[in-house]
Order: sequence, then structure tokens, then C-alpha cells
Amino acid sequence: ADGNAHGERPCPHARAKLLAVEEQTASSTLTVTDPETARVLGDPEHLRFIAPFLGRERILSEVALEIGSPLSTLYRRVERYCALGLLRVTREEPRSGRAIKVYRTSADAYFVPHRVGDAPEARSERWQRHWERDFQRGLRHAYGGALESWGERLYRRDGVFTTTLASGPDADLDPLAEDMPALLSRFHDSVYLDFADAKAFQRDLEALLERYLKVRGQQRYLLRLNFVPVPADAAV
Repeated sequence: ADGNAHGERPCPHARAKLLAVEEQTASSTLTVTDPETARVLGDPEHLRFIAPFLGRERILSEVALEIGSPLSTLYRRVERYCALGLLRVTREEPRSGRAIKVYRTSADAYFVPHRVGDAPEARSERWQRHWERDFQRGLRHAYGGALESWGERLYRRDGVFTTTLASGPDADLDPLAEDMPALLSRFHDSVYLDFADAKAFQRDLEALLERYLKVRGQQRYLLRLNFVPVPADAAV
């Protein structure tokens, strides 16, 4: 059942907080001005529960199964998101007994200005912790028990500081070997490029990413790309 033990439903008559709309266009983008709503939309844990409803209709039991959440937990979350004006009931599906409510987000897209809610650095730190947790889980899933006997090698290669996963003091692992999982973990803090080369690299990465985003395989992978210029006065 899509409800709690008392047969109640989220959003029965929720008085939602107002989301200011600077410009409501055909894209249905809402601009958020409420700090609490902005914090929710900047938190990856909240987005895990909100994303399934974004721009499409869903019922609670389906979403709970999809994200692996107890229905009671999802119910409490949905109550809060309805009160914030992020979710709404679009219709009810009749059935024997109480009808099933169908939910979706109040807009197809949201714009959260950096001046609203937490500072960009705080939001970034939350996402970094979220990504790192999932990355470590992925490593252990891919490498299994072998990860405990390996380590990290830190050295300079062609004058560039490098860290790589290694099976021993002088034995880097070859991530491209056929018997290795499809996994890549690289970090370089001193890649020296002129602006034209940096833009070309940026375009190449974007094109490669777009190419593989169109492939719909069975295994889910985590991908994070960071490529930023370092201030001249930063320590090497």
C-alpha cells in the first residue's frame, strides 16, 4: 500500500512553501529562493529520494523498490518534500479500497542560485563525501579481497606527481589488462597545458563522455571528471 499504517497519504492538503519563479518558460524551470528548499536540493541523500519523481509521475511503492528504501521511510520523505513544494499529487489511480496517489515534482527543472541556502563550498563538500563513499564501495566490489593486499604508489613520472594503485612497492597494476575490471582511478596535480590545448582536452573529454552516455548497458558505473586550472601561487 502507498501510505502509512493509519492509511494516511502524504500531501493530502499540504500547504507548500512558495518557490519564487523568476521566469516560467516552456522548460518549466522553477527558481528556488527558500533556503531550506535549496539545502534539500543540494544534498545528494535527499536527491536520491527526489530524483525518481523529477519530471515524471510515480507511485510510492514503485519508487521504494527502485531505490531500495523502506516504504515508511519514503513516505516520511515525501511528506516533507510536499510541504516544501517540491512534490505534488497529480492524480489518483482507482482501485478496490483507497485510491493510489500519483506524485511528481512541481517542476521539470529547478534552478538553485548559489546565493540561496548553503555556500557552494559546503554543497561541494557534501557531494565529495557522497562520491567518495560510492567510489570506495565500487573499488571493493570490483577488486574484492585483493584490495587489502595492494596499496598506493606515489612518485613522479616524467616530472609529474602521480599516484597509482599498486600490488607491491615496484609493481603498478595495469588497469587495462584483460583480467582487470573495467575501472580507472587516476590523479595528476601538475598537468601543464596552454589554453588552446586545455580547451581541446576539455572538448575531447566531453565528446567521449557524450558518446558513452548514449550506450545503455546493464552494469552501472560511477564516473567523476575534474579538470581545473590551478592558481599560479598554489603549492605544487
